[in-house]
Amino acid sequence: MTAVKGISLNISKPIDLTIIGSGPGGYHAAVRARLRGLKVAIVEGATWGGTCLNRGCVPKKAWYETAKLMEESTRIHHRGILAEMSGVDIPKA
Repeated sequence: MTAVKGISLNISKPIDLTIIGSGPGGYHAAVRARLRGLKVAIVEGATWGGTCLNRGCVPKKAWYETAKLMEESTRIHHRGILAEMSGVDIPKA
């Protein structure tokens, strides 16, 4: 039994490698280790996928595309397109 900050784990099988963090580096390391036949455990203290996937690069890229489309929509009237921007539904962005 292992306890970390009030979280206890009961691991009954042997583990060859423990990876801390499930971000791009941790995930890649786990996949590579499994391909080599190692038994792997990943320990994640926050949201699975790490900062990049959940709050960093990936969401920012989606929001960048949304902002780009909004900016383009302000310049389309000269092409004969009549449109009115009323806002952005962030969860769908």
